[in-house]
Amino acid sequence: MYKECVCAVSAAGDMYKECLCTVSAAGDMYKECLCTVSAAEDMYKECVCAVSAAGDTYKECFCAVSAAEDMYKECDCTVRAAGDMYKSVSALAAEDMYKECLCTMSAAEDMYKECVCAVSAAEDMYKECLCTVSATEDMYKGSLCAGSAAEDTYKECVCAASFTEDMYKECVCAASAAEDMYKECLCTVSVAGDMYEDCLCTVSAAEDMYKERLCTVSVAEDMNKECLCAVSAAEDMYKECPCAVSAAEDMYKECLCTMSAAEDMYKQCVCTVTAAGDMYKDCLCSVSVVEDMYKECDCTVSAAGDMYKECLCTVSVVEDMYKECLCTVRPAAHMYKEGIYTVSAAGNV
Repeated sequence: MYKECVCAVSAAGDMYKECLCTVSAAGDMYKECLCTVSAAEDMYKECVCAVSAAGDTYKECFCAVSAAEDMYKECDCTVRAAGDMYKSVSALAAEDMYKECLCTMSAAEDMYKECVCAVSAAEDMYKECLCTVSATEDMYKGSLCAGSAAEDTYKECVCAASFTEDMYKECVCAASAAEDMYKECLCTVSVAGDMYEDCLCTVSAAEDMYKERLCTVSVAEDMNKECLCAVSAAEDMYKECPCAVSAAEDMYKECLCTMSAAEDMYKQCVCTVTAAGDMYKDCLCSVSVVEDMYKECDCTVSAAGDMYKECLCTVSVVEDMYKECLCTVRPAAHMYKEGIYTVSAAGNV
């Protein structure tokens, strides 16, 4: 009915308006219907696709493509109404839903903008989601990741996960070159043993070296263990280094002291403190090699009987044998303040 109907074409205002398509009354409804095409503004606008009434609804539907600004905008995908949704988009009906879905690519500024990732509804959610990579200046700029609005935080960016050995390997973080460098970088998180293992920290080569580096924190015994300190190579060496603190017996154990190589050698060295018997036990003394040999050596102090017991004397091997040996001082009678005894090698006093 109305086969090979020649449409009325007006060259001026309404181009191809009210064009009667050829209609077959039986099998193929609106088959081989010539779409109205305007070459200027609305390229392929209002294009009526060929519709078969039986099996594949909207099969081989040509998308409307404008070559200028909106590349591949409003592209109607082929849709199966019943069982296999999006069957004709190079996908398997069962497991790999929406696999190999060709993303819209603009060659100029917005590379891979509005890229629809392959989504499987069952177990492998967002598997093999291809990230947008620009080879020149804006690397990984503006990559819209597929995300769930509810539970998955971190700005709804879903990393590609492999279920075998390398879980969340090669997860590309979004990096802004200006103020917030590598902000909101999603670290790989394993739920069981090593929490936040292999967390790639953001490193700026100029001013703020290792600034805002997320330390690995274990929840159970060793709190803030193996926390890498922020090190600046110039003035403040090892400044703001968080020491490892255990909440139970050994307070401030294995606390790395701040050391400056020039003037103040071993200055501000925090000694290990036990809360029970010997206060300031195992306190490492500051030793200068040249002038002041063993100067300012803090002796071990016992709180009970013999004050300054087991005080290690400074010994010079060459000229002044046992010179400046600090004797043990009892707080009674005559102080014998810094009594220096000259001892010969033969044994005569």
